[in-house]
Amino acid sequence: MKWTYKPRNKRHIIFKLKLNKYLQSCLHAKLYLKAQYLNQLNKITFSQKSLALNLSTNFDIELGSEQILVYLRRFEMVER
Repeated sequence: MKWTYKPRNKRHIIFKLKLNKYLQSCLHAKLYLKAQYLNQLNKITFSQKSLALNLSTNFDIELGSEQILVYLRRFEMVER
């Protein structure tokens, strides 16, 4: 993901750093989920497996942090 954003002042630079940090945390949540799917795929039933695969393919980096928490909670339900 490339950003062609040219900061005009100090406030813009701080905003860009915060934005990049936020996107990185979203990416970490995505990678965590994918790792959990791979660990659990052999322990879950067929219908749960298709739900897990659906979640992993539809998971978008641009999701808000609240939505990521919802995905994490939903996945924990799949894991059980």
